[in-house]
Order: sequence, then structure tokens, then C-alpha cells
Amino acid sequence: MRSLEEIRARLESQKKDRYHSLMWQASEYHPLCIYLKEYLKEGCEPDVLTKESVIAEMQGYIAFAIKKAKEQRGISANRSIWKYQQWLWTLEDPLSDEIAEYDNYGLDHLYVIAEKYGLKTEEES
Repeated sequence: MRSLEEIRARLESQKKDRYHSLMWQASEYHPLCIYLKEYLKEGCEPDVLTKESVIAEMQGYIAFAIKKAKEQRGISANRSIWKYQQWLWTLEDPLSDEIAEYDNYGLDHLYVIAEKYGLKTEEES
């Protein structure tokens, strides 16, 4: 599991990277910002960084991500894969690198992630 310091360094680095900066802006917020007080609105407290809290974030997004992939929404599907890359990186899961290359709008990778982490997909709800 990555540390808060590693997450902070990643965010600072990604701010300077054209691709990551664009994904961050298009997503309204970086999925790892919730763990760092300096990225939150004044008065908000960061979530506690645990494996369970990261998986809970992944669970909260999986149905939406699968829906966008099934609808072949290229930009939305790409943002979804990017978010999962951030969460998987935090968990130190090698899938974070493997899912960078995908076809079928990332749908196959999303199902692998859902199975690996026990995420309930829309079909299972």
C-alpha cells in the first residue's frame, strides 16, 4: 500500500504531466485527492487511507465505469480506466500498468478488477 507521501508526490508529478493534468481536469478531481487535506475544500477532512477505503472508492465507481464502456463512450471510458490506474497504483497492484493498454473500451479490464477485488457490478446488484 502506498503512503500519503507517495500519493502527494504522484499528484505533484501528475500536475506537471500533460496527459494526467488533462485527465484530472476532465474528472473534476483526482481520485486520490480525498486522502490529502491540502486538496480538499476548507473545512473538509481527508478520508483515512486504507486498503478498504480505496476498494470502497473502486466499488462506488465500477457500475458507472462498466456502463460507459458498454455504451462505447470513449472519453468517459478512458477516464474510468485512468481512475482505476490511480487506485490500483495506490494498492501497489501491477494491474495499474497492465490496464494502460486496452480495447473494448476497457470493459475486459474492469471485469477483471471487479472480480479480483470483489466489486459488485451493475449486473450483480
